[in-house]
Amino acid sequence: MKQKVLSKEDVYQIILERINNGSFTIGKKLPPCRTLAKEIRSNITTVNRAIQQLANEGIVRSEARKGSFIAKKKFSNLQGKEKFLEEFSSVIRKAQNAGFSEEKISNLFTLSLNNTKHLPKIAFAECNKFDLSRMTKIIKNSTGIEVIPILIDEITEDQIKNLDLIATPIFHISEIIEKTGSSENIIGLNFIPKSEVLNKIALLEKSKTVTVIAPTDRGVERMLSLVKQYFPGEIVFLKEFQDKKCFSDNDVVITNRAAALKEEDLKKINNLIMVDWDLDYESAENFRLRIKK
Repeated sequence: MKQKVLSKEDVYQIILERINNGSFTIGKKLPPCRTLAKEIRSNITTVNRAIQQLANEGIVRSEARKGSFIAKKKFSNLQGKEKFLEEFSSVIRKAQNAGFSEEKISNLFTLSLNNTKHLPKIAFAECNKFDLSRMTKIIKNSTGIEVIPILIDEITEDQIKNLDLIATPIFHISEIIEKTGSSENIIGLNFIPKSEVLNKIALLEKSKTVTVIAPTDRGVERMLSLVKQYFPGEIVFLKEFQDKKCFSDNDVVITNRAAALKEEDLKKINNLIMVDWDLDYESAENFRLRIKK
């Protein structure tokens, strides 16, 4: 009988299940792609793509020349529902212990449910799937606000009509205005590089040669602008990793996670600075205030 060829999603689910059941523990290194591929009877390319997806979701983190490490668990929808029911029951028990009657508890939940019906529908728009996913999580962590992620190129008129507010990185505002025809229900968010990233760039010796890698023209433009503020030396840029490019000990590569460099490419880079982003505190506060209006 012919064996089923495992897809990237199959391999993704296998690795995810092992993370969730504790076979692969948080903080520990994943087995090499070759070892995993042999064990689950897949191929190295498919395993690498599955690990890249896990890295994009923040479940694993890849470190140059070190490998991939488990960062966190991700539970299925069923497990998420079970966790929610457990928390829901806990709230009810606390209310009962505080002396609330069943009728009072029911009325409170009805009131809360009615209040949520009036919450504004807020979207967050970005130009690429990776930054869209990552920045949506940053917004949630920084402000506690749930946003609907949408790609700028996929915004429709129906979506615009059903949204109360569209948030987007400041540098995308003009594109959103062009899509919607108005600036009335748009707010720009200021995403800034993490301070440790800026520190690493500022401490680079001028004699170093810096190569910036970003997947789009706009991405290259932003990265170059960032690096030039802190590094006065020679800077070159690439829109994708070039296999024939040899990086010496004097070369420093600065890239972002949207570039989605493969693990084997990262291993070829001796000096790597990965740019990660935070939501500026003032921008987060302005966003919260805008929602409350």
